[in-house]
Amino acid sequence: MRKILLAALAAVVLVSCSKTSDELIIGDGDKAVLCIGIKSSEMTRAAGKNLPSDDKVENFKAFAVNGDGTLVSGYSGDGKELTKETGLMVNTRARRVYVIANAGDIELENETAVKNYIADLASKKGGLQKSARWATGSAELKPGDFKQSGSNFVASVNVQLTFIAARITVKIKSSGEMAEYYEHLGNDSSLFLQKVVVLNAGGKSKLFGKSNLPGESLIPEASFGKLYYEGMGKPDPSFIYPADDNYTVDEELFSDTVDGKFADTYCYYVFENNAKTADEFPTIVLIKGTYAKRPIYFPVHLASYENWGSAASNPEFITRGKSYEITITLKGDPRFKEGGEYPGSTGGTDDPTKPVVSSRIDVSLTLNEWVAVTLDKTFGD
Repeated sequence: MRKILLAALAAVVLVSCSKTSDELIIGDGDKAVLCIGIKSSEMTRAAGKNLPSDDKVENFKAFAVNGDGTLVSGYSGDGKELTKETGLMVNTRARRVYVIANAGDIELENETAVKNYIADLASKKGGLQKSARWATGSAELKPGDFKQSGSNFVASVNVQLTFIAARITVKIKSSGEMAEYYEHLGNDSSLFLQKVVVLNAGGKSKLFGKSNLPGESLIPEASFGKLYYEGMGKPDPSFIYPADDNYTVDEELFSDTVDGKFADTYCYYVFENNAKTADEFPTIVLIKGTYAKRPIYFPVHLASYENWGSAASNPEFITRGKSYEITITLKGDPRFKEGGEYPGSTGGTDDPTKPVVSSRIDVSLTLNEWVAVTLDKTFGD
């Protein structure tokens, strides 16, 4: 059984430094102050030990584009508001503001650099999402936004932030014969679960889309093809993996050893992946183990072709800013029977990169934007 939760990270609010209602006649590019405050909403998170906290904005960097195209920036090292004394010094022809949260005091020279910056999923310099969840948002400005505050002009604008990554949490459960007979010993030919692994994690992301609209894709255009991170190396030539130059294996970030009691919740961060077929390398979450002394896998393809059963709506593919909380229930027979054929009655497969279509797999999905999402997949009769 799989569950998915979707949640917004926070809203950054650019607030007025004064409540005065008096207005001046705005000239062509008069100096103005942009005060920035941050308002963080509660982030729903899965229960489980050692999960990172996703509900905080530790810091943010704001970039304002003036009418002449120059870029003005301000930084809040603690996520608290930039006041009149520390706010951005802009002019009344400022036309746009960008906000990047949890990326530290990131240096960008101009608006083109802001829009073209590429974050690397597993790079500390490029934005290691497991240690700091980056979020971005932007808003348009117009001269009428600037109001009088003493001898200065100030503006009040709201900017909605969204994660540039998606979050995946994985919980393993057992029922039926699996719950009764699974021993997690690994000393015979019976089923032995070893790891949770993520395949085809989107490796690169822009910070802002072309038109900066909410929900717009951040997948960068690359003539050499997309880049991915894999939680394990390609174990067999027939597996559907990207070209060697298009993926990096990082087992530390994209795989975890399975707890024999299935007590942990495993957490991963991935960038967007709009693959719609198995040959396009969709993001895959799988449980890896052995059966009859051979590798066996229980995969979940996060793409629209997955067998969602009675789903009211399907996740077309991994989308930024959403939290996919997955519970995988294994209920097949883990016992190896002499003379039996692989994979027995486990419900597993020998190739996780190909969709699993079987009467032993039952999937249902209910999807509601920004509220609880339930995704179920069962392996076994």
